[in-house]
Order: sequence, then structure tokens, then C-alpha cells
Amino acid sequence: MFLGAYELCRILTKDKRKISLVGAIAITFSGAVQWWYCMDTLIWGQLILVLVNKFFATDKRWVKYLCAVGLVSVLLSYVFVLYPAWQVSFAYVLLALVIFILITNIKNGYKFNVHDVLVIIATVLVVVGFLVYWYNTSKEAITLTMNTDYPGARMEVGGGSLIQYSYVYNIFFAFKDAFNPCEASSMLSFYPIPMVLALVYLVANRKDKETKQDLIFIVPAMIVAAILTIWCKWGFPEIIAKLSLMSMTTVHRASIALGTLNIYILIYLFGRTEDGKEDKNRVYLRGVRFIQYRAFEFARAVQRKMRLFDRRDLRGRLRPRNKKQRADHSRRGPFPHYTGFEMRGQGGNGVHRGNG
Repeated sequence: MFLGAYELCRILTKDKRKISLVGAIAITFSGAVQWWYCMDTLIWGQLILVLVNKFFATDKRWVKYLCAVGLVSVLLSYVFVLYPAWQVSFAYVLLALVIFILITNIKNGYKFNVHDVLVIIATVLVVVGFLVYWYNTSKEAITLTMNTDYPGARMEVGGGSLIQYSYVYNIFFAFKDAFNPCEASSMLSFYPIPMVLALVYLVANRKDKETKQDLIFIVPAMIVAAILTIWCKWGFPEIIAKLSLMSMTTVHRASIALGTLNIYILIYLFGRTEDGKEDKNRVYLRGVRFIQYRAFEFARAVQRKMRLFDRRDLRGRLRPRNKKQRADHSRRGPFPHYTGFEMRGQGGNGVHRGNG
């Protein structure tokens, strides 16, 4: 996960490694990735993009062959995740970045040739061959699965999601009990700030000829981000949901793909701040300072409000706050919660103990 994110961020930032490291950390240690234990879809998707870029960027045939073998593996791994709720939404993100990678390499001098076309065709045929063999051997199980209520009969139209903003409080899940932290977690994306900064970039640098090169990334990324935003907030009509295959995913899953794309947009924009352009630096440093200021204020607020949360030691006991509590804490013994069971009640401190 970390290495795939780092290599992809190097592509987005034109090999600015410090910024790429920040991007890899933001993706790897986001709440969604940690609570879902490293999403396979995101891992394989990032590796697909890295290998595709390497295939077009290199002139060495043996490297192209290795990339082709790697692509067979990661493409099959992506398909065999067998969880359309993530596969479909992340596929839109991958499509936007594949367009960016392909156009960028063509502008850098790449030209399609017979050898590369044959390698691409052979790679696709191998992947299709494995999928056909898998379908023939698992046809009965697939048919039974598609006839179930879930996931076979799933029909989503989207709308009503606020999970894309949950990065604000995801950190508290490690200290405070949550009903389902997996479902409530998101990517550390600062959504929708990266999308706003991208629009500010285009407006502020509209007269700059070099801005046209940045459109190769910003336009497809913003189109996909807008599609996912509409799906998460308002939803699609049923017919459009079916045609776009978004009916197979949910707003909670799509919000994670949306958050990941916003991290990519933010890292791409941060990579542009070191191009030596005063207008670009002025616009984006304001955005960076805004994010830093808000993060600092949020940390200050957390520090002031932490007294509202139960503080527990490694053995699950409440930590004492004053001398009286410390005295009571010591009299209860080292493992007071092993004396029986605990259940929530209506009176006292809300905890009843018994020898169950």
C-alpha cells in the first residue's frame, strides 16, 4: 500500500519525493485504510497505474515485458477482489489517472509501435483467458450468487452521504467506542478543499500557457470527482445508475474513492508549487496555509475538549484525574474489571458489575 501510493505520487508530482512521501502517508494512514485493513482494491489499482506508466515511459523491451507480466497479476488481483462496491467506484478514479498517464507520455515523446501494441494485446488476451477459465469453472457459484438478495439484487441510486467529511473525527475512533468505525471512516482528503484549489489554480493561471499541460490531469480528475460527488450527495436516476454501474456500489464505498481522488488532486497541486512560478506559488501557498491553520486550530480544539472523553489505560481502566480518584483507583486493585461482567444501566455511573 505505502510503496504503491508513494510511486504513484512520484508520477503525479514529477518525482518530488518529499511531497510524494506526504501523499503516501496520507493515503496509508487514513482512517478508511486502517480500519478496513488496507483495501485490496486500492493496492492493486495503484500498482496498475504505476506499471502502466512504466510501460510507456521506458524504451527497454525487457522492462516492458516485466511490466506486462506484472499487469497480468495485478489486473487479475483487482478483478478477484470480487467486491463491486469498491471496484466500480475506484475504476472511475483509475480511468481518470490512466488518461492522464497516457496523454503525458505521448506529450513526452512516446509513439505507439508494432512491438508495444503486440505486447498490450498479448497482455489483454492472457487476462481474458484467465477470466474465461475462472468463469467456466465457477459458473454455477456465480449464478447462485447473482440470484441472491445481496449482492446479486443490490440496486443503489446514491445520495445522502456525509461520510466524506468524517476525516475530521476519525482520529477519535481509537479512543472512543464507535458502533462501526469501518463504516464511519474516510480518507484524510480535506474534501472538498482540493477540488476548490484546483478551480482556483485554473482561474488564477488561465493566461499561463503551461497551465494547458496541467489540464491533462485536472480535467479528468475533476470530472470524476464531480461524478462521485453528485452520486454521494444527491444520487443518480435509476437508469443512469444502472448504465454507469454505480448501482452496484454504495455512497459509503464511493466516498472512499472520492476521498482518495481528492488526495491525488491535492498532492498534484502541491507538486506544482515548486515550479518556480510566483503566481502559482502565491495561490497554492495560500491554500496550504489555510489547511495548516485549520489543522492547527482543530488540534487545539481537540486538546481543549479531550476532557469530555474517557481516558483509559492499557488495561481498560479509567485513568484518575485527581488525588481522590487516584486513591479509589489504587484500592480497586490491578484488574477490577475481571471480577464479573459489565452492562450499561440508567443510574449511577452507568455501569453495573456482577458475577456472571
